[in-house]
Amino acid sequence: MSASLGTKIRLLVVDDHFFVRMGLTHALNAEPDLCVVAEADNGPILLPISAEAVPRLLT
Repeated sequence: MSASLGTKIRLLVVDDHFFVRMGLTHALNAEPDLCVVAEADNGPILLPISAEAVPRLLT
């Protein structure tokens, strides 16, 4: 069953390793009820991105 974007849990993936972020993003987006809305590679970048993307969870 596929969830619409309005019912999906919005995630922001944060990791300083590019390939880890890519793997997490790919795995999380494969789940029908999850949607990665943004990525960040460090904490200082996280705050402005999270304010714009408005994720429900940070991973």
